[in-house]
Amino acid sequence: MSNGIAIDNTNLTKYERNQYINEAKNAGFEVIGYYFKSSINEAIERNELREGKEKVPLVAIHGSHAKLELPSLSEGYDKLFYSTSTLH
Repeated sequence: MSNGIAIDNTNLTKYERNQYINEAKNAGFEVIGYYFKSSINEAIERNELREGKEKVPLVAIHGSHAKLELPSLSEGYDKLFYSTSTLH
């Protein structure tokens, strides 16, 4: 059995991701990234299905979209997977 760690967080920028990648590499871990690709319209549609505190203000969705830097292998990932899904 191997040990590992999962970072379940929205790390929008290379800078934010780099902190985790460097720590994992220094600890001897293989770094595998998953990017769940969706359009801003899909994100808004999914958000509309949420209720209460789970629902994110639209300004936050637009702000996050504007800040997003797509991840790439050059950041230090050993493997990087892009995943797409739809609501329908």
